[in-house]
Amino acid sequence: MLSIDECREDGRLWIKFKEAFRTWLSINHSDFLTITDSEGKYPQAEEPTEPTRGSSDVAQKIYLEEYRACAKETKKFEDSKPQIYGALYGSLAECSQVKIREDADWKTCESHLQPLKLFKLVEKVHLRPRSTGIAENDQDE
Repeated sequence: MLSIDECREDGRLWIKFKEAFRTWLSINHSDFLTITDSEGKYPQAEEPTEPTRGSSDVAQKIYLEEYRACAKETKKFEDSKPQIYGALYGSLAECSQVKIREDADWKTCESHLQPLKLFKLVEKVHLRPRSTGIAENDQDE
């Protein structure tokens, strides 16, 4: 479990958590490792190139088969999002969950279909510096 208080005391905990989460992703949802990259993006199924007009029946059949495979892969990606979201959110200590729900960005990632946004919010909240004593700098305290 990732605890916000422990993480702020030892920044290496975020790195360990991220590595453990990446390991879990590689075992369970390897296509989604890209959400933990610096660019942070969802996997995309490669859409086939539509055949030109007048293409042979074989080219049309190949295209349809590739299109079906793309649709199947896209559905698999969409079906995985709630599982990844649940695993990420569930791996947070209660104090971390509370801080995340208090953040202004929580509303944008509250949907179980947004694991990438949740990952970025977890990172933001857990790497935010501890209280400085200056109110405008300590928005989450």
